[in-house]
Parts: sequence; structure tokens; C-alpha cells
Amino acid sequence: MSFAEMYKQNQTLINESLNDIHTSWIGKIYDVDNKKRTASVKFLQKAVRTLKNDIFQVIPPDLTDVPLLPVFSSDNFEIYVPYSDNDKVLITVLERPYEEPFSNDEISEQQRFGKMDIAYSIVARAIPSNMSNGVQKNAENICISNKKNGTSVVLGNNIEITGNVKINGTLDVTDVITSDSDVKAGEKTLLTHTNGGNPVD
Repeated sequence: MSFAEMYKQNQTLINESLNDIHTSWIGKIYDVDNKKRTASVKFLQKAVRTLKNDIFQVIPPDLTDVPLLPVFSSDNFEIYVPYSDNDKVLITVLERPYEEPFSNDEISEQQRFGKMDIAYSIVARAIPSNMSNGVQKNAENICISNKKNGTSVVLGNNIEITGNVKINGTLDVTDVITSDSDVKAGEKTLLTHTNGGNPVD
């Protein structure tokens, strides 16, 4: 689905009274498609609307195919973390399509009255469930961890990996390789392999 089609689809779900809205929301995502990097969004906050000195609240409709932003992205590098259904996320509402700067470097005109458009929503990031009372492990290091299976990569004075490691390429080591158990090459192991009749020391 192109961005124009996605916007048109979401715009049909939105009442014009929602133009006077917040720029950031908390919501829940579902129908997550990490391959396409999109998800449907259910807003967990009402929109405040003012009209003729009256204030009322309305429930925003769900949106579909909302972009899931990577943790980081540049021309050369990207970090993308997959989302799951029911993740609570921070949703940012933009005034204009997020793709616009990539097709036009010109400064865009602001919308009338600076209104944000809920159809231009993007999922900025997930919100941890233990944000208020959780304890950050390895707080002095960069830590990437899988909360489901316990695998992790910790970047500090050393690089510490917990879990199995698969390398698709050449491993070039300029120092000593050590192991607390065994080292295997094919079916040969350093614990049992012999060299000229003598076990390898």
C-alpha cells in the first residue's frame, strides 16, 4: 500500500472534529506486520475538542497501516526492533506526511492554524511496562536484550553475548581464542583430536 493510499484509508476513518488534537498519544498496536513495518493503532486517550466555548472529548478511531519507526536509521546504518501485538507505544501525530522531506527539500507551508492531522500518525517507540518501577540492568552499558528468551548483547569495556552466536562470514581474530569447554572444526575437537599420534595440547 502506497503512502497516499494509506493516508486516504485512514482519513476516511477520521471525523473533522479531531483536527484540534494532541501531538503525542499513548496507544496500543495490533495486526503488527514487522516485515512491512506497519501496525494498526488503538488510541488509549480521548481527544479534547473545543468548539464555540464548549469543551468535549471524543474517542479517536483506530488507524491501520501506521508506520513503525526504527530505533535508528541513516543512509548507512539501521537498527530495527520488531514489535508485538498489544505493545503500548508512543504515537506522534504530524502536520504533514513523514515521507515529504525525502521527496522535497523545500520548506513546506504550514497548515492553516498549525493543525496536526491524525492520519499522519507514526509509532515513535514502545513504552516499557515497568517504566515507572523497573530496574535497568547493566545501567552503565549499552544493552540489547530479548525479554522472551534471555539472549543479550552488552557493550561496555568488553562485548558480552549471552546466547548462541552464528557468524555468516569470516572470523578474523588478532589475539588468543579461549574456551572453557571445547573447540570443534567439523567433527574434530581439540579435546580428542590427535596430531601425529599425540593429543593436541
